[in-house]
Amino acid sequence: MTDNERDITALLERLGDETAAHRLGTLAQFSDLDPDETETFRAEWAFFDPALRRELAQALQELAEASAELDFRAIFVALTEDDEPVVRMAAARGLIEDTRRSTLSRLLTLLADDPDDSVRAAVASTLGAWTLSAAQGDYDEAMEQRLAKALLAVAHDPAAGAEIRRRALEAVAY
Repeated sequence: MTDNERDITALLERLGDETAAHRLGTLAQFSDLDPDETETFRAEWAFFDPALRRELAQALQELAEASAELDFRAIFVALTEDDEPVVRMAAARGLIEDTRRSTLSRLLTLLADDPDDSVRAAVASTLGAWTLSAAQGDYDEAMEQRLAKALLAVAHDPAAGAEIRRRALEAVAY
């Protein structure tokens, strides 16, 4: 390992051992993971206690909001598959500025299929930023239509909870 490489496994072990006050510095080191590091993160993350995963996911999301220099997109995409709804909600919120098509596909899948209404509502809110970008011409027409169609489907779905429908309607209104 060179001086520039990170030992993701060691960083994750340290996260589990640190007090909450010391974790933020370690969490920042997870910015901009490459695909191999992301896979290591994904594999090790599964062994963390659910309460710790919830705490760390929320802290990552707060760090991402506080600093535009930190890039946790790879982690947030991985966290959309976590068993804990709070973790998936933090991941969805953390992906608000991710403009990759693959991320949009993942978010639309969560919007349609996540079993937790709070997660689906968080995803709908996140997609509001995507809708705004689409309205500004940042995406092609096919992507814009796919986004609008998914949000309108949820907004008009009587089986969806009121909060999800409201968030979807707000998102499509951008």
